[in-house]
Parts: sequence; structure tokens; C-alpha cells
Amino acid sequence: GILELELTKLPRPARTPRLCRAPSREPPWIRWPWCGSAASAPSPLNLFRRRRVRGWWPCTLQEDGGRRLSGKVELSLELLTAREAEERPAGKGREEPN
Repeated sequence: GILELELTKLPRPARTPRLCRAPSREPPWIRWPWCGSAASAPSPLNLFRRRRVRGWWPCTLQEDGGRRLSGKVELSLELLTAREAEERPAGKGREEPN
């Protein structure tokens, strides 16, 4: 599969898997089910400003003219400068498995 994220309009994640549900309409960054009404829903995240986000996002299937929850993904996203990336390379901070 393919996942494309618009990092300047990233939907806010749910804090827990229990709160993570399929959105009822498009576009998803306008209203997620755990954000309340569309008027009170927080604006989407700009990862270039925030630099780090963690939470649960719904995976959905298009089915019978609607969307159905097919799973949930816990994801942590962090943007680093080139220098920070050199200091903390991915996968190098852990020990070898037993």
C-alpha cells in the first residue's frame, strides 16, 4: 500500500486506541470523531512547526458508499535537522536482540 501525508495539514491523532475511530466524512482534517463538532475541532497539525507528534490514526476501507474502520496505527513522527539526524541515526540507539 501507499501512504501519503501532507505534513502541513496532518490530522490530529487520537490519544488512545479506544478514541481512534473512522472519520464520518471528508476531508479528515476538518473533523475527526474524537475532536467534537466541526466548529470546535482543532486545526490540523503542521509538522514543520510542531516537529513531533504521536498518537493513533484510523485505517479505513471504502465500502458500500461509506468508510469502515479496518485497523488502527500508533505512530510517532519527528522532523529532525540534518545535524540532529547525524547525532541520532534511526535504529542505532538500541542493543542487539537476545
